[in-house]
Amino acid sequence: MAAIHLDLDDDFLNPLGQQGPSIERADRELMVMELYRRGALSRGKAAELLGMPLGDFLNRANALGVPYFNFTDEEFAAELAAGKR
Repeated sequence: MAAIHLDLDDDFLNPLGQQGPSIERADRELMVMELYRRGALSRGKAAELLGMPLGDFLNRANALGVPYFNFTDEEFAAELAAGKR
């Protein structure tokens, strides 16, 4: 496993507080969510990397504003047309 070292000052870390997730967990979640948002990871793989069931991952992604579907306008129109057939 690769390791990354980040130098972060207290002003950055303090908002996480003692009640929130560890900085390592928060970093991992943000990286996985961004890779999922970009289409580099499937929903299943993203959930696996975060160690959570798929439903929990989808709920968390939704809470963070990461869309379940990522269609272009043309793809969305095609999906709607296919659904009307």
